[in-house]
Amino acid sequence: MCVCVCVCVCVCVWRAALLNRRPLDTLFVTYHICLYVLHRTFISCVCVCVCVCVCVCVCVCRPPRCVCTHLPAIPTCTLACAGAVRSGNFLIQLSRGRLLAQFGLHDIGVNRRKDDRFRECIIATARGSLMARPNHQPTWKAHVNWHTPVFHVLTAKYDDVKETLNWLRQQNLDKVFLYVGGDGQTMMRINHLLMLHPDLYLHQTPVIIPVQGESPHGVHHFLHAVFRLFQPVIHVAQLIMKDTSVSSDPHCVKEFNRALYLLCKITRAFSEYLLSLRDAPSLDFPKQYIRLAESNIDLAWIVHFLYDGGFLVLDLKKCVRGNDSAGIDILYREFLRLAITGTANKTQYTQMSIMRVFWGRALHPELRKIYEGIRTLPMSDSPGSRVGWDMPCESLHKAISAGVKVRVSQARITNFIEHYPFMQHCQEICEQFLYQNYSPDDAFMKDMSLDVNALVGSCERKLVQRGSMRHVPRM
Repeated sequence: MCVCVCVCVCVCVWRAALLNRRPLDTLFVTYHICLYVLHRTFISCVCVCVCVCVCVCVCVCRPPRCVCTHLPAIPTCTLACAGAVRSGNFLIQLSRGRLLAQFGLHDIGVNRRKDDRFRECIIATARGSLMARPNHQPTWKAHVNWHTPVFHVLTAKYDDVKETLNWLRQQNLDKVFLYVGGDGQTMMRINHLLMLHPDLYLHQTPVIIPVQGESPHGVHHFLHAVFRLFQPVIHVAQLIMKDTSVSSDPHCVKEFNRALYLLCKITRAFSEYLLSLRDAPSLDFPKQYIRLAESNIDLAWIVHFLYDGGFLVLDLKKCVRGNDSAGIDILYREFLRLAITGTANKTQYTQMSIMRVFWGRALHPELRKIYEGIRTLPMSDSPGSRVGWDMPCESLHKAISAGVKVRVSQARITNFIEHYPFMQHCQEICEQFLYQNYSPDDAFMKDMSLDVNALVGSCERKLVQRGSMRHVPRM
């Protein structure tokens, strides 16, 4: 028996609507961001999972009708919409070859991003701001409505996802577009349903536009791939810091916070170690820096961990917090190179990475502005505080797990969700009162100096003689 929780986040703005290539008068457009959740197993056999499905409804007050009668059926699964799509009311023409070329090993945009990130992160380490949040001030705050839970629904079953998607469409028949989001598994099912039933989900209103949750699920899969690819160096770092809080393969989302904290410690320590090296080449030439480091296998592990792994995860986290939509797309193009490897084994995220980039490119300019503006959700007024569409669902799941521990039943869970908005509002008021004199700089991570210094000291003793990058002995 499973729990499915639907969430609505509503934001009202004025927006001009375009339909059938004919400009309409400016309408009062209301976005209902519906986060419809069903996620993993918790509490006893009465409640087994919660399904994620989030929906943002761009409301145009007119009855449903066909808006794209000439959009062709999409032939393949992975490239469901990545082919040469005919220009329609909400999709623009794209070249499949040009789109896929952006995921290549020699793509200029991705390689330039990696070089710039390596240089900027090392400089930020010297300034002590490597873990700083982006200075992005939200202009609006997401409002969340928790709907009555829907039981007996799973994200792994296409029929259940289809039933949920149809239920959302029936609740919003007066809308033109539904921005539907959730975790990776839900989005993969929805993209496949768009391929199998374009006449229902793309040719008729409300049209479905998927939005994948970036944090915690997206960040977790980036993090998990890095842990698998760089397990040897991470394991040695754990032994030096005597950190046993994270397993060698943190595939479970429950380990996400601990694994991310461990990666932050290792990334900061290795960055500080590189700053202490003498005779190192200029950071303006990262490729030369890497080639020189590869003269020693241990130093090569450290440099490649930062260049290909540690800085990548931190970059995605900052892009989510700052709602950098273009940056997120570039990072997914880079991530495909890691996900497709046998060691990382993120086979599902290879096709999801392509679809993620596609939806950021193929939408009509007006819809793309909305898509980029709601790519991540601001849940507070604090700078750099945006989260993924899956975060409210995870927060509710955590609250249910903590609040419904005995005599678990559907009635008790439904009652808990009914009162959850009031309890959440009271908590926000208490936090505003308690932290009213706090500045944004007062928000910091748990102190990691002891572990960082231990790892840096070990590297200095065992890897480099006299702090020189040349003639480096093996560890």
